[in-house]
Amino acid sequence: MMIALSSIQVAALQLGMALRPLREPLWSGQGRFLVAGLVIAMAVALVTVGVLSLVRRDHVRQGPTMRRLCRALGLDTPHRRLLENMAMKTGVRCPAALLISRGCFDTAHRRYKPQGVEAQQLQSVRQRIFDR
Repeated sequence: MMIALSSIQVAALQLGMALRPLREPLWSGQGRFLVAGLVIAMAVALVTVGVLSLVRRDHVRQGPTMRRLCRALGLDTPHRRLLENMAMKTGVRCPAALLISRGCFDTAHRRYKPQGVEAQQLQSVRQRIFDR
């Protein structure tokens, strides 16, 4: 009976010694690193969720059609964004229509009235798409 009681006491003492660091305040020694690590991990998780949300929203908004058409026609991201901007400002509901219809592209181009570099870029896009 005494042996069983002493082994329980030894186990309790060992458990108490193992839990001793947990009884220290969080801001002492290793606790600071633990809290800082948790804060950094939460911040990274929030930033990741935010970036993925923005990417998903962009994909849902335009769908894969515009991206696929631009890729097939050899247009890069700045040209795609320029076309999307022109479509938005001229009231074209689907920017992919600018890549399919020459009349739609020309009408939107006249309404948009681009200046300088934008005009040159849109002219090169028009030539690449419709003058093949």
